[in-house]
Amino acid sequence: MAPKIDLRKKYKGFKLTTVPSQYRGIWYRADPYSKKATKLVITTHTFNDYVTYRKTDPNLKLDHNSEKQNKEYAGNAVMISTDNGGLKERNFLDTVDMVYKLGQFKGNDCLFMSYGTNPNAVNGVALKDKNVALKYRKYDFSKVKQ
Repeated sequence: MAPKIDLRKKYKGFKLTTVPSQYRGIWYRADPYSKKATKLVITTHTFNDYVTYRKTDPNLKLDHNSEKQNKEYAGNAVMISTDNGGLKERNFLDTVDMVYKLGQFKGNDCLFMSYGTNPNAVNGVALKDKNVALKYRKYDFSKVKQ
């Protein structure tokens, strides 16, 4: 069962934020080891059932080793930001962003996904069409140049 979405929940140092419209919708990804595609649902204020926030306090230091912060920032919430033509998303206490960039793959609208320290490396792709996602599930996206 999906967690209950509460758009009124407050987190110190964060504000509810809106996902840019061009990223919203239902996207599909498939991995080489599965015959099913996974949905990625992005709405005005949610990212796969996680409420989207932006960090408003530049002095807030987040520490994933802090028991207090792990309790305070628990819940179905992520922080997002947009820069360099990408949408960055991560849990409050994570240290690495997942970066989504809009693009085209073989004539299909897609989100190029990268994680880690190199935002230009492509680790996967989410597509609008489930069948296209399944068709390319074994494709080596690390060869894609953005």
